[in-house]
Amino acid sequence: MVNAYRCDKRLISSPRIMELFTDNLVKKIKMEAYGPPMIQYFGHGNKAGLTLVQLITTSSVVGHFCEETGDAYIDVFSCKSFDTGIASDVIKDWFKPVSMDIKVVMRQAGERME
Repeated sequence: MVNAYRCDKRLISSPRIMELFTDNLVKKIKMEAYGPPMIQYFGHGNKAGLTLVQLITTSSVVGHFCEETGDAYIDVFSCKSFDTGIASDVIKDWFKPVSMDIKVVMRQAGERME
């Protein structure tokens, strides 16, 4: 989970940039996209902006980008492990945030042991 603050507003406001970013992120973390990303603009006030949802074969990438504040909230959820450092570097490279908060939650996928 990445909270990226004061990103380049021009970048986080472009649906085309979102498409390119999503494709790059999925490839860099060695995942496989399942269909094209869904990218929609919605919200009110300082919460308005683009939201993206990209299904991947192991789950999803979801992000919301607030145009007024320049903040971005991006979650990469996967049952397959990936390099979280690469994921955060891709976000930093594409959106140029002033600062980021990163939280990693590990999940055990597969059979449950009782």
